[in-house]
Amino acid sequence: MTFSTFLFYRQVFRGKLTEAEYSASVNRAYAEIVSQTNGQALRASEAMSRQIQMCECEIVDVMHSFSKFDGGVTSINNDGFSVSRSANAHASESEIVHQICARYLQCPENLMSRWI
Repeated sequence: MTFSTFLFYRQVFRGKLTEAEYSASVNRAYAEIVSQTNGQALRASEAMSRQIQMCECEIVDVMHSFSKFDGGVTSINNDGFSVSRSANAHASESEIVHQICARYLQCPENLMSRWI
């Protein structure tokens, strides 16, 4: 189960990965969204559907980018979202995923809220 489809990834998100590359990361991206939202993404209103799908697609791209590097990442650029790492400043994949979730999953509903 995922929030997006490969068709959505290619036609709406305008992703560049092959279907095999997309499939290799989409389940992890789904799990990250569920984790980051404490399950709220599973119960989100229809108004958040596109935001959640876009978030998942961007996470897929980032996860794919990280899978190609072994800790020596010098740059990741994904449609305006850019990360550079040096020996002194390390941005982890989980930090970037959290930033992506925060950008997509707070409006019109705040799915990132941990309040009960």
